[in-house]
Amino acid sequence: MSRGGSRSRAAPDLTSLASLQLIQISGLVSLHEELVQALVALEDLDLECSRVLVEGEERILPCNLEVLTLEHCCNLGKLANGLSSLTSLRYLKIRACRKLVCFSEGAGLPLSLKRLDISNCDSLRSLPDGMMTMVNDSDCNQCLLEKLSVTACPSLKWLPKGSCQNTQSLSATSFPTGEFPISLKELAIFNCRIPSLPPLHFLFHLTELAIIGCNELKSFPKEGLPLPNLISLGIHRCEKLRSLPTHMDSLKSLQHLGISNCHRLDSLPERGLPPNLTSLEIINCKISLPMSEWGLHMLTSLKRFSVESTMDVDRFPDDEGLLLPPSLTCLVISNLENLKSISRGLQHLTSLEELKIFECPILRFFPSEGFPLSLGCLRIRNSPLLEERCLKEKGDYWSIIAHTPEVDMS
Repeated sequence: MSRGGSRSRAAPDLTSLASLQLIQISGLVSLHEELVQALVALEDLDLECSRVLVEGEERILPCNLEVLTLEHCCNLGKLANGLSSLTSLRYLKIRACRKLVCFSEGAGLPLSLKRLDISNCDSLRSLPDGMMTMVNDSDCNQCLLEKLSVTACPSLKWLPKGSCQNTQSLSATSFPTGEFPISLKELAIFNCRIPSLPPLHFLFHLTELAIIGCNELKSFPKEGLPLPNLISLGIHRCEKLRSLPTHMDSLKSLQHLGISNCHRLDSLPERGLPPNLTSLEIINCKISLPMSEWGLHMLTSLKRFSVESTMDVDRFPDDEGLLLPPSLTCLVISNLENLKSISRGLQHLTSLEELKIFECPILRFFPSEGFPLSLGCLRIRNSPLLEERCLKEKGDYWSIIAHTPEVDMS
């Protein structure tokens, strides 16, 4: 079949076709059952046709499908029972079906489904009842859904009740009521208009939490984030957030903490940061607390520290070498507009392998003592005064950095 919708005189053999995309074919207005019946080997179907697939037509889809994409199906208002017959379906993606309101009453998803992504469905009000419910058959849990992503569906107000033990990842741009699956390992919350997070203490298995673009978020629950298995926490673009969760020092499993573009965040937890961090990134947050009071020197496992547009200092780190832990292997300094000098305290970072300096317009001085012998890579970008002094065989700092295996100022 051509993209223009013309018909071939001799029908091609479709019985061995495994993957098919139908993308904006102007003359195609419906799926012909005879065509579908010939697709006996089809495993991956991508429908991106504005008029194809109306309510009820999903019942004729090839039963061997493993991956199904429905995109820009503007006539689709409701998904009926046909999907449940796709017993091999593992991944269902529904995008920009703007008239889709709901799934038919009693309609279910295939028990084989492991991943469901729904995005930009403006009218979607509900997901199938029972989709998160465990279905027992001979004491086996048949709910296999592992990853659920619901983004840019502003009319969706609730999540189905249930506790599918296989669901490990949830992404959402609305914050609907209902129960989170207690088996969640990953939770991402995007662009939600919520002033505070609800309690998450029952998510015992959660290892990754990302909170992004929640501009009404001002605070965390009073008890903090009692998530004993949390490994990674990212908080980004939360314009009204003034403080981090309390009791962060009790997050013994947390290794990666990233905070960016939270412009009203002006303090850190009184009891300190998680003690076992290996990576810390703080970008574009105007924290008034002096860095000497951040307690970074106590983070004895810290390997990577990145700081950007966060502090107003003219020297960094400190001359005594007490600010940063000697465990650091990578240090990134970026957009510190008033920074003039890298101090001799850098010599105490005896494990430092990589130093990156970006967008520091008046930075001019390196320590006369040079860098730790461990340094293997020095990168400098958009810091013209310093770059001039580091020019190969011409700059007065060349003798200090010449022993470094990789120097990059391109």
